[in-house]
Amino acid sequence: VESLRGSQNDAMTVAFAQKSLEMMKEIFLGEMDLEKLMVASAMGGIAVANSNVGICHPLSYGLSLVLNLHHGYSICIAMNQLQEYYPEVVEFREILKKYKIKLPKIITEEITEDMIDRMAEATLKNERPLENAFGKQWKSIFTKEKVKELLYKMWFMPGYELMGSE
Repeated sequence: VESLRGSQNDAMTVAFAQKSLEMMKEIFLGEMDLEKLMVASAMGGIAVANSNVGICHPLSYGLSLVLNLHHGYSICIAMNQLQEYYPEVVEFREILKKYKIKLPKIITEEITEDMIDRMAEATLKNERPLENAFGKQWKSIFTKEKVKELLYKMWFMPGYELMGSE
């Protein structure tokens, strides 16, 4: 999704990203096929390697760095709040629901303003992916205030609980 929506892609990137996304939908919203999953994953990896990631990864780096969250969880927590940029988040949420996946939830009282600032700063250090997402003028679009707004949304995820809390 990130490389498909980026400004640093080309025809090959778009082709690999589109096919990978199409296959992933078939796999996760239809019938699981592990061989097809490996092919879709490889195609997605080729798309990213040929272009770049976008908004989700820089946000996840801040979450991982400051909160010591596993990269995979951080990606999912971030992606869940990026529908404004990636309409595919709707399908992502369908997949979470289908497989009864509960994303980790950060308890609001555990987060300080200093932590939010450090997460935002860590996010904004990822200039190349953010330029891929927004173009060369990314700094005027994806400001520290916008990053913080997205980070605050991540603490209020209705319907999700901390993993293993059942």
